[in-house]
Amino acid sequence: MSEAPDLDALSFKGRSGLTRILNATGYSLAGLRAAYRGEAAFRQLVWLNLVLL
Repeated sequence: MSEAPDLDALSFKGRSGLTRILNATGYSLAGLRAAYRGEAAFRQLVWLNLVLL
């Protein structure tokens, strides 16, 4: 029986630094776009907040 290779936590993580921040921003914007397109209540809240500002 052979043992599994010793893997450290860093091997499971993605990129770091500015690339990670840019990727997270893109994912967040995609989620907001999907919520705006698919949820009427979210659209109402967005427009209400814009009016109140």
